[in-house]
Amino acid sequence: MQTSETGSILVVDDQEDILSSASLLFKGEGIRCSTCSDPSQVLSLLNKNDFDLVLLDMNYQGNTTSGKEGLELIDAVIASGCNTPVVVMTAFASMELAVEAIKRGAKDFITKPWDIDRLLSIVRNQFELHKALRRERKLRVENKYLRDENRVNLCYQSEIMADLVHTFEQIAPSDARLLLTGENGTGKSLLAQYCHQLSSRSSGPFISVNMGAVPESLFESELFGHEKGAFTDAKSTRIGRYELADGGTLFMDEIGNISEKHQSTLLRLLESGEYERVGSSKTRKADVRIICATNADLPSLVTAGKFREDLYYRINTIPLTIPPLRERRDDILPLANLFLEKYCAKYQKEITGIGENAKKQLLAYCWPGNVRELDHVLERAVLLCSKIELDEKALLLTSQTSHSVDIEEMTLEQAEKSLLQKAYKKYEQNPNLAAQSLGISRSAFYRKLNKHGILNASP
Repeated sequence: MQTSETGSILVVDDQEDILSSASLLFKGEGIRCSTCSDPSQVLSLLNKNDFDLVLLDMNYQGNTTSGKEGLELIDAVIASGCNTPVVVMTAFASMELAVEAIKRGAKDFITKPWDIDRLLSIVRNQFELHKALRRERKLRVENKYLRDENRVNLCYQSEIMADLVHTFEQIAPSDARLLLTGENGTGKSLLAQYCHQLSSRSSGPFISVNMGAVPESLFESELFGHEKGAFTDAKSTRIGRYELADGGTLFMDEIGNISEKHQSTLLRLLESGEYERVGSSKTRKADVRIICATNADLPSLVTAGKFREDLYYRINTIPLTIPPLRERRDDILPLANLFLEKYCAKYQKEITGIGENAKKQLLAYCWPGNVRELDHVLERAVLLCSKIELDEKALLLTSQTSHSVDIEEMTLEQAEKSLLQKAYKKYEQNPNLAAQSLGISRSAFYRKLNKHGILNASP
């Protein structure tokens, strides 16, 4: 006799001797058994209890052998959405009734008097199936929750970002390789996730690896995995990032920072799609879409011989540049409000909004760290703010306005554009003074404004 319960069952029959026999049988097998003689109470019992199986009779009125009541009860149990499997039993067996019961949703059929071995076999099989299905449903719910939690919702209002997002939406369904370029903190990783989310691979994994942070000695192990004993610290077999991304997307950030040796390794992978784990001679393949990102000037690195030209063309099927935050100022306040809401919830602060002076500071600042810096500034501000409205003091940006940005960190194009923007804003009503402050002619001033898209005008 078993002593531990292996499952729970609800037996429904109008004959007390059947219910008593079932109760004794299942108790002896370690199965928790509840009984019911009134079919009208079945749904109520299913709502209040978590049964692994319902074993129900097909006939409840004297001299009735049609099975109509049982079929209607099967319909009611299935319609309730409780997901509890149903096995039917009757003393008046007929193949037609059995087939109809299965069509209505019953999982199996047994006649009375029971063959005990067959009954117990059916019950145990249904228990295992029900538990497996319950685990599967739980995993589906958890995965959906995780996908929803990790789902990228972009926040933007600027025209330049709207155009960029539209481009992502056009190319995402393809498997074309993308190269995302732009300054640190502009959101390259977020946009890579967004592209994966829109693709046919969205149900597959999104695996991210910072190529610049991978130690030289562990590059192949990190990317391709290794077998147990492949090297001193390889105490177990490990699956690499490329294999983990099978059926999904591999995002390789900071691609410009890998060594020449590993550039060759990566090139072979992209050319053939084949790889071997470290310590193994078995060639493997995986179905992976590649998205790369860098803040480096790869064409310059190619010219300088520091980045392989053939690898550059392999990863550069579709190049996309993510603009810095200072070039999409219409996004600053929407993003700031998003971060405000996020950190108020995290730190349980009741801040109703951002004050006008604080908004002016946010818009005036140059944001060398881009969206990532804005995120950090708002988190700090929420922690420091003791008022109902976020003020400029909490931002701590007073001494960090746009003129304090290190010009050495800018490209020549960025520096020129920044100076033009400042002059245009300062002398908006007097272009002669603006041009004079920059040491150029009025016509040259307008040409440069047009060149950088600051103003479409003519002198």
